[in-house]
Amino acid sequence: MTKKIAIFVEGPTELKFTEKLIQEIVGEERIHIISGDVRNRISQAIIKSDNGEKEYFALIFHCHGDNGVKSRIKDNYESLSNNDYSLILGLRDLHPIPKDEFEKVKSKLLTGIDIDTC
Repeated sequence: MTKKIAIFVEGPTELKFTEKLIQEIVGEERIHIISGDVRNRISQAIIKSDNGEKEYFALIFHCHGDNGVKSRIKDNYESLSNNDYSLILGLRDLHPIPKDEFEKVKSKLLTGIDIDTC
């Protein structure tokens, strides 16, 4: 069975970076990637994600800003989970957060999102 991951990113730069990073780590021949704008039909992409020809499948969605990453994960968590996604990641940058708040952000990132309480 294909191993599936979903990655929600802040913007188009992170989307391209993530695509290239995954291809370099896993190998382009071992992974099928669908990426795009989260405003498009994400639910259809989730359902159509079983690609038996490749060992890995990745959905990478551009969320239009930092604030969209967490909310899009929350909005799609149940559907992703029900469709056998084993890993769901969010990627955002720290700009414009002041340096003195980096540790606070870092501690929250390391614990992940509790879907039931956020």
